[in-house]
Amino acid sequence: MTEAYQLHWEEQHLNDMDADTDIVLERRADNADLPNWPEGTESPDVTGETVFGATFGQVSYTHYPVNDLRWPVMSRQMLDTLLSVGVFPHIAHPVAIVDALHYRGEALPLGEGWYASRLPDADRSYVLVQLTEHLDVLDESRSAMSRGDTPEETVVYGYALKPGSSLPPLFRTRVGSGQLLISAAGRHALASAGIAGPVYVDLGGRGEEEVDVPVPEVVLPAGI
Repeated sequence: MTEAYQLHWEEQHLNDMDADTDIVLERRADNADLPNWPEGTESPDVTGETVFGATFGQVSYTHYPVNDLRWPVMSRQMLDTLLSVGVFPHIAHPVAIVDALHYRGEALPLGEGWYASRLPDADRSYVLVQLTEHLDVLDESRSAMSRGDTPEETVVYGYALKPGSSLPPLFRTRVGSGQLLISAAGRHALASAGIAGPVYVDLGGRGEEEVDVPVPEVVLPAGI
């Protein structure tokens, strides 16, 4: 068994529904310029709840929803399962996922006020996970990478980890920190808990994505 994997999102269910995401960030004046975070360890300019709209009205069919910024938004159950394997320094930012569908007989959506009207019934069982420490476990001499001006800007295509490294269940490497990695023990725990949504890729970037728990078929609500 390999020691770790690259962690990605299961997207086949989106292809079946002719959609690109499970949830989309609600763009407001105070977050219009948010970057494709989190690649660094510093806290982003996110305060309070981060609000997403659910493409299909709800998102409970997956624990690791695909989102437009490719942020690690995961269910609290998924996070708790990983933490049961081992601790890792992180911040769990609160998330509210609102039903963004328009139903027959409703008034037309009216921007932020319409989203605010849905907030009381939002799904708050998900969090945005920011890792606050990146590990120096990458064996750069054996890894395939395109070097940038800083460790964060270096892109790693094939990860080779230092032998004997102690790996938490969820981590990023100091060099090439844009990729989220999961240990073999973390993957096994998610599969045992029935966590649908994650897919796994060999550290070398070779082969196809592996799915342990398929995402159930998405059923659209009536009356949209």
